[in-house]
Amino acid sequence: MSTNKVNNTLYTESQNNTFNLSANIIVKIIITVVLIAVLVISVAKYNKILAYNTALNNAYLQVKSNVEKKADLVPRLLKLIQSHTKSESKLLRNIAKLRTKKSKNIQDISQLNKALKLSTLQLYAIIEKYPILNSSQEYKNLFQQIQELDNRTNIVRMQYNAAVKEFNSLIELFPDNYIASFAGMSQRKYFQADKDELQALQLHI
Repeated sequence: MSTNKVNNTLYTESQNNTFNLSANIIVKIIITVVLIAVLVISVAKYNKILAYNTALNNAYLQVKSNVEKKADLVPRLLKLIQSHTKSESKLLRNIAKLRTKKSKNIQDISQLNKALKLSTLQLYAIIEKYPILNSSQEYKNLFQQIQELDNRTNIVRMQYNAAVKEFNSLIELFPDNYIASFAGMSQRKYFQADKDELQALQLHI
């Protein structure tokens, strides 16, 4: 009897140990599967955020390129005016400084675009006083190029703002917000347009 009890006890302990071992293995497997799933989801989320961020950066470069191209044209318009008049010297000096400004972010680009828009309108007003300037082919060519850049800037600005909206909406949600923060990404600012900037240049040559 004593031997049977011992055997039964050993068998029971063996069964319990086997059960505990199996339970531990199952728990470890579950934890491993969960960790792998979390890792896979995190990588997928990160890649999605990175793709949106890349698209946003590309849209920003398009805006920056168009505004800076216009900034390159303004000095040419300036030289055209200076070849016919020495007046408005203060305005001309202010315009000459615009291209030297450094654009480090979308706020800088927006401010430069606004300054170029207002300054260009002022230059057009000056040119209207000089029939020779107003009818010259050089002025017509510059005017057409600037108008095309204005129209293109409005298009890429809308594309940029759409990309900002998508990106900001994406990283507002859990767990994307934590992943974006870990990757050093944060909410991006819109290209704010002044009401005057949204009006097309209504000048007829």
